[in-house]
Amino acid sequence: MPTSSAAVGRGKASANASASDDNERRHCCPHCSKRFNRPSSLAIHVNTHTGAKPFTCAYPGCNRKFNVNSNMRRHYRNH
Repeated sequence: MPTSSAAVGRGKASANASASDDNERRHCCPHCSKRFNRPSSLAIHVNTHTGAKPFTCAYPGCNRKFNVNSNMRRHYRNH
């Protein structure tokens, strides 16, 4: 089985990515120019730059905050 040292699925787009990918990902981050196909995905990503943590754990006595809702939900399940 051949192996490759190239990262798969993360990071910068590959050299053979089609131009249609850029057309589909038309929402561009003003901080790092990363592109997203949904404005909601861009809004979540921008939280990483601004430090905003709009999602608060609802467990009584726990006020931990998160920048991504799925991270908060994963945390909540551990209570």
